[in-house]
Formats: sequence, C-alpha cells, structure tokens
Amino acid sequence: MPQSIRQGLTKAQPALRQPERTLQHSRPSFAQVIGFIGKMTWFPFSLTGVLFSLFALALSGSALAQDSGSGSVKGASSLDPSFRSIVDAELEADLLSVRWALPDGRRFVLDRKEDVGLLKFDDDDEVVVLRMTSGQRGDDFFHNDLGRETIRLTYLGNVIYYSDDLPNGAPADFVEVAGPIAPPVIDASFKNGFEADARKRLGAGLAVILPEVSGRQQLWMQDAARNALSGIVKTGDAAKAVKGLLMLEADRVRTMLDEEGLLTVTFNPALGFGGRFSSDRIAKNIQRDLAAR
Repeated sequence: MPQSIRQGLTKAQPALRQPERTLQHSRPSFAQVIGFIGKMTWFPFSLTGVLFSLFALALSGSALAQDSGSGSVKGASSLDPSFRSIVDAELEADLLSVRWALPDGRRFVLDRKEDVGLLKFDDDDEVVVLRMTSGQRGDDFFHNDLGRETIRLTYLGNVIYYSDDLPNGAPADFVEVAGPIAPPVIDASFKNGFEADARKRLGAGLAVILPEVSGRQQLWMQDAARNALSGIVKTGDAAKAVKGLLMLEADRVRTMLDEEGLLTVTFNPALGFGGRFSSDRIAKNIQRDLAAR
C-alpha cells in the first residue's frame, strides 16, 4: 500500500468511523454580526446598510443549514471528499488490514482480500474466515461459516460488528492500520500440550488421534485441532458426550460425532484458513449430531 494512502487513511479513519449524528447549524451571534458590521467602512453613514447586512447574514446562515442538509445525516458525509477518495483507494487495494475497537474495549483485526475477510481478536488465537457479499446500497456484508452476519462495512466506511451477544451490532472504532494476519506456526510438541489443554478446559481427558503429517499439513492440522477443541468447549454440558478427537486430512471439510463419542474433524491444508471449520461451526455440528440421536 502506498505510504501516502496509509498515512491519509490513518488521519481520515477516526472521523469516518464516528456513529451517525445530527449536525448542528447555528446562525452568527449578535456580537459576531456587530463585529462584522463594525468592519464595514460605510457603517457610520448608512443605517439602511446596517439593516441590510443583518438580513443578509441571517439569510446566509439559513442557506448554510439547507445546503449542509437538515435533520439527521451521516457524519462522514461532512468530510472533505479527499478523505473519501483515500478510503476508496484503500478499499480497492488488494489488501486491507485494520485493527478496530469495540465499545467494551475488545479489539480485532479485519484482514480483507477481495471477497474474503479474516477476523482475529487480539485476545484469541482463532482466526475466523468471513465471506463477503455486497448490498445494493454499497454496503459490504461479511458472514462466517454458519452464514451469520459478523461484520458490516457501510458505504460511508463505518464498521459494525455482530455476534450472539450483540445481535443488533456494535460500532467499531478505527485504531490503526495493521499488518496482515499471519498463518499459525508449527508446534513441535503439539500433542502433549494439546492433551493437557483439553484436560484443563474440559475437566476430563480427551483421546486425541492425529495423522502423521509434516510441513504445511502439520501446520493446518494443528490449527484445525485447536478450533475443534474450542468448539467442544463451547457446547457446554454437551462436551461430556465427546470422548475422543480424530483429525483427518480430506478434500471436503466436515465433522461427525459417532455414537461412541468420537468426533471426526477433517481439514484441507491446501485451503489454508479456509480449509477448516471455525469453533462456532464445530460446536453447532456437535449439537446437531447429539440432537439427531
């Protein structure tokens, strides 16, 4: 991204991310009017000129309010057009990676490439893949792998975040331009640490069966397994029904919980982040399989 655009975006974004507000237009005060008239060379000589100036100033204040728009308008519409051009240029770039802050203090990075977005909260290791669709008004909607709207990027540049806890959405404030979300790294002692983490989070042991893979396959297998464990935890009491976890490489990403409590989770390393389910999707699939018994 050109440095000029990056700097301009940093300056412009805080204003662009403000919530909708009503712009207040006020006419000049009496003191301002008198001060303005006092500067006119003909003031001592023409009372008619004074009255005309008062009328003209009052009229110009009314025209200003009408030209700027009355009532409730988008705050970003009052920005200099150059700001919008900066943001438009950034949105058209191949990569847009920005950190945002929610009202409750949580921060996340939205890393966007074309019609795919990666979402990662600063306090969570999981990276969620979002698919983008565009609305008629120009808004962009980002949905997770459950089809739920997670991010809305309005045509004015505002960002709204949605979740189960925030069904009506919450505005996100611009923090900074961030670097792209990096892929996970390989953990050489993954299995022992993973089993210990499972005991801690589930309160019971979990039999873990991992394929013998290396390189890229190992990297994405570990990432998919972490999502699987988080998904099991998110089911709450239903997690007791899961006795084991089997990870398999496959072309198609899917999960299945059998009668014995073995959860099979497949992953496709060729697809990177898109080659595994989110923890929310895995939790939903576990609950689906339990309900079907």
